[in-house]
Amino acid sequence: MFIAFIKQIDNLTIITGICKQVIDPVATEKIIDPLLAESQEMKAVKSRIEKIGTYNKNVNNAEKKAMQLFGNISAIKNKPLNTITIDDFDFNQKDQLSRYNNSRDLALSQVKELQKDLPTLNKKLIEKRIELLESNAVYFELGANQVELSKSQAEEFNLKLLEYQHCFESTKIKKLLLLSGEEVIDYRGKKFYQKSDKWYSRTIEFLTDEIEVDEICEDYLDDDQKKEIAKQLEDERLLGLSQQEKQQEKQAKINQILNESIVMRSRLEIQRVANALEQAQNWYDAELIKIEEKYK
Repeated sequence: MFIAFIKQIDNLTIITGICKQVIDPVATEKIIDPLLAESQEMKAVKSRIEKIGTYNKNVNNAEKKAMQLFGNISAIKNKPLNTITIDDFDFNQKDQLSRYNNSRDLALSQVKELQKDLPTLNKKLIEKRIELLESNAVYFELGANQVELSKSQAEEFNLKLLEYQHCFESTKIKKLLLLSGEEVIDYRGKKFYQKSDKWYSRTIEFLTDEIEVDEICEDYLDDDQKKEIAKQLEDERLLGLSQQEKQQEKQAKINQILNESIVMRSRLEIQRVANALEQAQNWYDAELIKIEEKYK
């Protein structure tokens, strides 16, 4: 199972992330352990291990008896145990040792044969455990900002979230995914412009604010529209000034272009331009006309 992390924004349920639902291992093990113990796969593995254990005991018994035989001969021959060879054995003792060795070799071959299928049986046991885990899993309780999703929903929503991420990286358009599967563009904080008799603007406050067909986001205004809006805003600003404020601002602008014209003349003279004063005066006069027109 999968879960979605959600948050409420302007009465809309937004998905912020998706992950697999976390299994409670303790509670789950309590359920699947007895089921696994009774499964044919577990019984097959246990049976094989028990048989291997029995044959390993036969190996140990045969080797123990062989060592005892060596010990007896060592005592009879009065020779150190590590010096005893097959030549120290009589016919019956050799026959006895041969039977011990044959018993050990048979048991070892039986162990080896049983061990061949053990990896396959263990694999089947692991697969059975996974099957039981998937069908009997107990999950931790969902948090306050979590909801359960089906696998198909999780896959669909993950693709959408990835798409929205790429969209934001390439266009800076922020899309949000609703729990319903629908998308909403987050224009909050963005300024939109609409033109009728003049340009009007508003800043989007809520995700649920509807955008009119003829409204233009500030990010998508073309150069002409930006210039037109800037002129309108400047005209409105000037209308809001008192006559005294307007005259003060006008004089400040005149002083500014005068200073700029002085700098221009000096630069041109340094460059040995013959009509430096005339060029500076012409520029000053042109800018002065613009100021007079603006503040008339």
